[in-house]
Amino acid sequence: MVRTLVYAGDTLAALVAEARWREQAREEPPTILEWLEQEIQEAREAAFRQFARRENAEYWTGYADALQDVLNAIRRREVRA
Repeated sequence: MVRTLVYAGDTLAALVAEARWREQAREEPPTILEWLEQEIQEAREAAFRQFARRENAEYWTGYADALQDVLNAIRRREVRA
């Protein structure tokens, strides 16, 4: 018998993500700035979940930092969105 371990945080995150997806399906697509902000928030939440499980969260932290750098560059008008 194979058991699957489901973390309560992952289940909640999946429900929240599905609710966001349904909400966005009815709306206009997000702008690049909105999308970046959403991705940064989701990456930070994923890093926190990994850290809470005492797992390596460097991937998600690095991903969020890279997206934050892109967002900052756009806001400083170093690149065009």
